Amino acid sequence: MATDSLSLPPFFPPLLFNQSIGSMSAAAASGASSIKMAKPINLIHSFKESGQRVAIWLLHDNHLRFEGVILGYDEFMNVVLDDAYEVRIKGGGGATGGDPTASTTTRIPIGRTLLKGDTIGLVHVAEPTS
Repeated sequence: MATDSLSLPPFFPPLLFNQSIGSMSAAAASGASSIKMAKPINLIHSFKESGQRVAIWLLHDNHLRFEGVILGYDEFMNVVLDDAYEVRIKGGGGATGGDPTASTTTRIPIGRTLLKGDTIGLVHVAEPTS
């Protein structure tokens, strides 16, 4: 039996958002056709336009993060950070166990830098530093 469109199983509903990033609308719940998909590149663009400091976690290194202001990006999600810091996190339990509050953080200023899109695992607004 051939079908014209790909259908997802009921346990994999599509992620639908309206124009404002991250807010689910009532129309999304009803399956209205005016809903747009949220694209990751749009979130990167909103961080760039707002000038917010972001924290970028690497895909394969849980103990190394980068913080800075996004100056630019491309379709591959390569990101240029200005006023960037390399943030190393040591200790703190994790998969090895131990006291999760016993971690130390080292911040090294690195200035302007480029992060390749295929190494980026997570991007979010950075917590203010004291």
